[in-house]
Amino acid sequence: MKLGQCKHEGTSLYGIVEGHDVLKLEGSPFAEYGLSDNRHALSALTLRLPCVRHPFR
Repeated sequence: MKLGQCKHEGTSLYGIVEGHDVLKLEGSPFAEYGLSDNRHALSALTLRLPCVRHPFR
């Protein structure tokens, strides 16, 4: 499974990359999450840098 952070129409989202599409996650990949019915073409998204959880706060 490939997780990614993207931007779509000014809104950040996390999703699972499936071929040429991204299936939007509901919730955070760092906690409980579910899959939504929202699917976006990779070509319509701006991919963001890999997300890293900040352990030092």
